[in-house]
Amino acid sequence: MSKFQIATPGGYEVEVRAENEQEALEIAKKNWQTMPRIIAKNGDTRVFERPSGQRYVVSPGASFTDPQKVEQVLQGMTAGEVSRQGIDESIIADRPVAARGQEFIRGTPFVGSFADEAMGAVFGQDATAASRAMTGAMQRQRPGQTLGLNLAGGLAG
Repeated sequence: MSKFQIATPGGYEVEVRAENEQEALEIAKKNWQTMPRIIAKNGDTRVFERPSGQRYVVSPGASFTDPQKVEQVLQGMTAGEVSRQGIDESIIADRPVAARGQEFIRGTPFVGSFADEAMGAVFGQDATAASRAMTGAMQRQRPGQTLGLNLAGGLAG
């Protein structure tokens, strides 16, 4: 089945799954008043609104109904960026002290740039990957704080 975006008599678009365009038009003619309407599109990402007013996002890599996340997409973020932000925030929230301590250590001259490799040597490759994920999350979501912690580590060194 293919997806077709059909303009309705109400002046908005709906998305219909059908075998062909003619079948999609017939489905839309019968059901357009009760179907979710497309309120925003950005490439393959679509924001829908149900007749009840509930909004949701559909994208090849992510789908969600969280109103805050939907609003972020409506303000211009991609669904992937919203998902990445959620993952980053989760990583930081799981170990907030470790995330900040690691950034402090990364600022220490001669030691900091090898911190993730040292973790891997002691605790295994999973620790290296976790360390790099935590650093990436801090750099993306807390760039000012990361810079401050790196500088403080450099001064302490």
